[in-house]
Order: sequence, then C-alpha cells, then structure tokens
Amino acid sequence: MTALAARRRNRTIAAFAVAGLATLLLPTLGWVAADALRTSTEGRDALAGIVELTTLPATPVALLAGVDESGEVASLTALALAPQDPVGTTGGTVVVLPVGGDTYLPDTTRGRVGDAYAQGGLLALQSSVEGLLGVTFDVAAVLDAEALAEVLPVAPVEFNLERPLVDDEGGAPIERFPSGPTSLDAAGIGQLLTAASDSESETVRLPSIDSFWRAVSAKVGTGLGVEVDPASLPTDPELVTDPARLASLVTAVLRGPLQVHTLRVEAVTDPDENPDGLDLLRLDTAEVTVVFATVAFSAVSPPEPTLSIYVRSPLDDPELTKAAVGRLILAGANVVLVTENPELDVPAWTVVEFFDANDSDEAEQYGAQLGTFTSQRSSVRIDGVDAIVTLGRSFDDAVASSPVVVATTSTLPDDTSPPDLTGSTTG
Repeated sequence: MTALAARRRNRTIAAFAVAGLATLLLPTLGWVAADALRTSTEGRDALAGIVELTTLPATPVALLAGVDESGEVASLTALALAPQDPVGTTGGTVVVLPVGGDTYLPDTTRGRVGDAYAQGGLLALQSSVEGLLGVTFDVAAVLDAEALAEVLPVAPVEFNLERPLVDDEGGAPIERFPSGPTSLDAAGIGQLLTAASDSESETVRLPSIDSFWRAVSAKVGTGLGVEVDPASLPTDPELVTDPARLASLVTAVLRGPLQVHTLRVEAVTDPDENPDGLDLLRLDTAEVTVVFATVAFSAVSPPEPTLSIYVRSPLDDPELTKAAVGRLILAGANVVLVTENPELDVPAWTVVEFFDANDSDEAEQYGAQLGTFTSQRSSVRIDGVDAIVTLGRSFDDAVASSPVVVATTSTLPDDTSPPDLTGSTTG
C-alpha cells in the first residue's frame, strides 16, 4: 500500500489552496495529487500501462526556530512553498507552530516539542516537530535574533499589538514591545521571534506572532522583490541544515502571495497528563492534517501502514472537511491530500474511489466512517494516493446526527500504546 479552528480561518486556508492548485489541475481528470507522497509501491505496479499516473510538483517546507540568548527555542514557524505556476510566481503559506506542542521528547519523556533542541540539537528538534505534525521538512534552522533578521528581509513591518509582548532578560520579565501600533525594523523582527517569558503561557504570545505574520503577508501582497543571501546565514550544520536551500526557499515564498495559519492549541492542564505543570499545548490532529495536506501535500508523511486517502469536498464548508478528516484519522487512514472543490457538483452520497481492487475492502471500511457512501473503481492513478473520497450531502447529514470525535496530537515514543481517545474534543 502506498502509503481548522474558526470557520473564517479555515475558509482562508482552503481558498488559498484551491487558488494555488488551480493552474495545476488536470481538466480531464478533475483532481490532483502529489508526487512525493509515495510510501511503498514496489511490487505493486500492476496498473502501470493501464491507468495514467498523475503527479504534482513538490511543496517543500522549511522549519524556522527562533532561539533566545540562552539558547532556548522561543518560536517555531513552518514556511511552505506553493506549487510554481506557469508564469513562475511562487509564494506560499506560513504556519505558526507552538513551541509547547505536546509530544514525547528524544529521552522519551513527555514535554514541549521545543525542548527537543536542548536534548539533541537541531536534528532532534527537526525530528520531534516532524513527528508531532506528520510532515517532513526539506530544510531546518535554529536562528538567533540577528540571523532571523537576515533570513526575513521584510522590514519595516507595521501592525498592532493587542497586548505588550513580554520577554525574559536576566531571569526577569520585561516589556519588550508595548501594546498598540508597532513598527519593527530588522532588529525588531529578530527580537519579536526570539522573545519568550516564563511568566506567561505561550497562548498569550501566539496572537502577537500571528499578527506579525499577517502584517508580513499584507506587505508581501502579490510578491516582494527581496532575496535572501545564503552567505548571510550561519554555515554551521548544527544551526542550518542547508543555508543555500533555506535562502532559496524563503526567497521564493516571499515572491508571491503569502497566507498565514496559526494552529489552534489547547492547554494541557490535567495533572495526570501534565504532572510537572509545564506550559504544554495540545494540537488538533485533524486541523494539522488538513492544513499540511492542503498547502504542503508533498511534505506529508503517512504515519500508518494503511491506505493513503485524498479527501476532496464540494460542500463549501471547511469545518465539514475537517470533521471528515478527523473520522478517517481515528479509523486509521492516512489523509495525505485535501482540497476544497466548491465548483464540483455535490453527490447525494459520499463517493469512495480506489485504484487497486485489492484495496476495495479497506477503502470501504473508511467510507463507512462517513455515513452513507458508494464505492467504485477509479479511472485514474495519483502517485502516493490509494483512494479518493469525495464528500457528499450524506456526510453533512451524518455530522448533524452524531458528534464527530477528533483525535488530538501527542506523538508517542516507540513501543508505546496509543492514548485512550474517548475524552478527546468533539468537532
């Protein structure tokens, strides 16, 4: 086998994804797929020569970690490059990640994903964030304030801070930036992305980081003519895995429209789950999957040895799409590609299509999680995708009649049983 919070935010991310993929859609097929989502197709290519294989360009992703003067991770950001369109415009998506994301660290203790850096350096941090999100980064970097200013040549950035931004200096909290209208020069950008304080939860700071990136998006507009100089970046592989690659990717992301998504988080306050009282934040697995399977599909790493699913929705409601993805995840499926397709006719029943007849039983098991459905053999192959699920009106009815349980993200160490999800949030 080959292996979102508020509705407005979901519609924004989905609308961008559809727009970004529009020039890449194959009109005769009506759907798209990612070349790099393959897990294992060796020995299973009996369909070769019978059904045409569809692929899409890669959507590489960079991980930027901002570190403060003590070397602790203060911010995490993913930059996903949009598929290049025929005229060469790029752009992409910024995904603001929580440093306090709930995960298991390299030493197998449960903690904040950003703390992986202290345990094993850049590669440990990259691996831990990849495990938390279910994606693979093309390049990763841990950068101090000065280096962040070099890799993000977008100053000045003007926006409004709803509340003061607090930072720790000399072991005590200080007001790094006051609330109100704010204009950041290059140094200020670095300071913002490396500010953190033990005196407050990260949930207080994340809205300020979101506001900053949305201001950057507004400044970029349809494209910003800046170029990151790789010579200005650290050459130490413990700080940047590939300086030239990072400079090229960030330059391309800033060359076209830039969308922003800050992942929804929930504080882990149960003492049984968080006995040390850490500033631990739980992610919504369905939201994480929808975001990256929409804007960075080639970076998605299927976590299970099960079918890889492409979910497409003509229902024009990203909340329903997320609900479907949540159900499929709980059933053990790998959701590797997601698109909103309001231009398609809405089928009465959800349609499950599979490429290999050997996958029919498993594909239909997943279809059963989505209410009334019909299944059929697909007339196309998508590299890295085993089945296509097209949501129908029947799924809307299914959601209305029963709650949708959504898994929450907490990466497990090897040889650890999955947590009981009966207490998970409902979508």
